[in-house]
Amino acid sequence: MNCTILYFCSILNLGIPPEADTAKVSMQMVLASARTEERVRLQQTAVGYLAENPMHLPVFDELEFRLGPDDLYFDEQRIAFRFSTHGLSEIKRQRAVNAVELERLSAEAALLLEEGLFDRYNALSDAYFYQQMAKTLRRLETLEDDRSQIYSYLIEKGIAVDAVKLVEAEEDWQDARSELRQWEDKAALEEERIRQYLGSQVVVQPDFESMVSVETIVRRLAELTEPPAPTAEISLKMIQSRLSEAQWRLTLSRKFNVLNFVQVDYRDRPEPFEFNRDFSARIGLNIPIAGGDKPKAREQALEWELDKNEYQAELADQQQKCATLRSKLSKLASQYQADQERWQKSAIRKLLAKPELLSQLTGDDLLQLQIAREKQTIRAIEQAYEIRLVYIEYVLMSGGMNGGGVRNALSEALEGI
Repeated sequence: MNCTILYFCSILNLGIPPEADTAKVSMQMVLASARTEERVRLQQTAVGYLAENPMHLPVFDELEFRLGPDDLYFDEQRIAFRFSTHGLSEIKRQRAVNAVELERLSAEAALLLEEGLFDRYNALSDAYFYQQMAKTLRRLETLEDDRSQIYSYLIEKGIAVDAVKLVEAEEDWQDARSELRQWEDKAALEEERIRQYLGSQVVVQPDFESMVSVETIVRRLAELTEPPAPTAEISLKMIQSRLSEAQWRLTLSRKFNVLNFVQVDYRDRPEPFEFNRDFSARIGLNIPIAGGDKPKAREQALEWELDKNEYQAELADQQQKCATLRSKLSKLASQYQADQERWQKSAIRKLLAKPELLSQLTGDDLLQLQIAREKQTIRAIEQAYEIRLVYIEYVLMSGGMNGGGVRNALSEALEGI
């Protein structure tokens, strides 16, 4: 049985339906769609509202107008204007609370954006993986089908075949075909997920031409010498701690609001020309002592301390997680590189690279070699996918998805998003 039989098998596989028209989109476009996500947009609206309507305390707190008889002298009318004010320290502290509250709302928007970016990073990595697997399994299914068709061709020519090998070829083809359909379904679902991210009315397909390689990931990790930047979640906890402090200081400032009220009176007396007693003024002062606000102040101080502890714990946890992820990435990359080096030394690869030797093989033997090559490709694809998943998590934990200068870590060129 000569390898020229493969020409007959190739004719049977010409009727492959063409792929449906799809709209190519860049990975940057998919990632940038996180900024227009509904929950991010609504949170940014809240930020804009507080910016336009700040929670500032006015100087005057209350203004009263009083009219009535003066004590028990019903023939004497009294008119009074009374107002109370907020202390300058209280006004200042309230402005500080408002500023930190505005930062907190912005940090919550950044956290929602970070979560959206992380979802899209994983969606792109999954889509690329499913696409690679479907493409490789499509070749594998074709080879398994060719192998099965060879036996069918020989049987039709009246040539005896090995029944065990025939059954194995048929089962391998069925398994490859079933697995191919599963990966094609996964790829279609992931493309639909990305289409929904973009809000597109047509089928979209991300352009993975510049997808980051394992070698680039290893190089980037080696070049990183600076400590990780805060994630959006850690930034939010830091701001929450500052907000607790600002609220505590606001409560403390209220007891130093010494001026309670100022009152100006006019009395309409029956005796004319006694102007020296027609107008009067009063003032009320507060004595700054620890009163009813003391338990509240201590409760807020405790909340501030707990928020600081949580923030510090998150920082320590971030350092630990980043170190663990770097170690895991290093091990996975080493295994990947070792397997690639071993494949370069493989006798199968060397034999497939020599056409003069391939012409001496039977069709079944040649197909077996090509099938082994595709299975090696599948193992490499799976290893690279696992490395990308850990890499994406590391980018998240190291603060690479937080801030204004976010770049596409899945791209070789690190384009801005």
